Amino acid sequence: PMAKRRMNAPRMLTQALLRSVSAVHLRRPTAIAALVLVLFYFVVLPGLEKSLRPRPLSGNTERRCLRQQQQSVVCFLKTHKCASSSVQNVMMRYGESHNLTFVLPKKNNYLGHPLLFNRSIAPGKPPFDMLVHHARFQETEMRAVLRPQPRFVTIVREPASLFESLYGYYGLQKRSGMSLEKFVDTSVVNSSTRGLLARSWTHSKIGFNQMSYDLGLEPTEFGNATAVRRFIEQLDSAFDLVMVAERMDESLVLLKDLLCWETDDVVLFRLNARQSEYRSPLSPQLADKIRLLNGADSLLYEHFAQRFDLQVREFGEQRMAVELRLLRERTKYWYDRCVIDVHRPEKNKRTAGRKFWISYRVVVLRAKNESAEECARMSMPELEYTERLRQRQFGSATTLRA
Repeated sequence: PMAKRRMNAPRMLTQALLRSVSAVHLRRPTAIAALVLVLFYFVVLPGLEKSLRPRPLSGNTERRCLRQQQQSVVCFLKTHKCASSSVQNVMMRYGESHNLTFVLPKKNNYLGHPLLFNRSIAPGKPPFDMLVHHARFQETEMRAVLRPQPRFVTIVREPASLFESLYGYYGLQKRSGMSLEKFVDTSVVNSSTRGLLARSWTHSKIGFNQMSYDLGLEPTEFGNATAVRRFIEQLDSAFDLVMVAERMDESLVLLKDLLCWETDDVVLFRLNARQSEYRSPLSPQLADKIRLLNGADSLLYEHFAQRFDLQVREFGEQRMAVELRLLRERTKYWYDRCVIDVHRPEKNKRTAGRKFWISYRVVVLRAKNESAEECARMSMPELEYTERLRQRQFGSATTLRA
């Protein structure tokens, strides 16, 4: 069946505890600390999963879109290392081609993050059509700068693979002097090590429970049962679609359906993806310990993965199969037309012919013909595309005023 069976969060974390504590390499203090972490989620958060159920679905399985029903007011809340840059590219292409306006950072690609979004951050005169850059979610403030009735969309990723990606992408092994496995083992028993990740190394932008943080939960509430429950319930009510990175094609089909867009509008290429040599393999034991350290994210992910299953089921298996086939055909068409190859940027160098730095840890798409407008846009890195939109919307980026 298309909808995968998923264990609930308590069962997943119970099995994580059993595997972690029984692992031969796990020292006793680490085992005790892991036990304390898990007991928190089963004693302090009893019944959390039972009280959190995805909101009822509409029952509308055969909605058909007309062009005049296309949605052009969208808030896409980017989450770090969840393939959100690729989805953001979809949003920026659509907005540019339809002459829409964006809530844009004055410089770079962050809208106030790590502070919660505030309407005063946005340069220019609201209301705008789209908000698609890194910002910490604050629904009221975001609605204040967007046109009426925006669609809210975000994306989640399995927490262990997300944290491994954060650790590798941001070069935290070099900063900590520890492999991912050693850092995780140390963090389980040493709160000061956990604190270093948020405070000293990343200026509070990234850390444990990254998705929850990006979506507005404060670190002081990561261990608060009532706060976590209320937080997930609020997100469930606020977001029209929560995409799942591991099920990207199905997510894009649901995005297309939600916004009444065309298939070509949601075709994407993988942008900002790491090279294989900068990835760390995760053993089941290591993945379990990472999930324990990211307990709020684990609950968040399980909740929205369940909701995603329900939405796919509502959409219809046969209808989804047709849409997936069309999406994959169009993706292949555009990739064959636009991409010569995938290459590595020079270490610590700006991209050739461009003024925008790209991490040497990621792969870069080389367009066959950058004069072909759509090909150039589909393969354009985030910083370059953002500057392009700034120039289009405001003129010289150096003269932006709030």
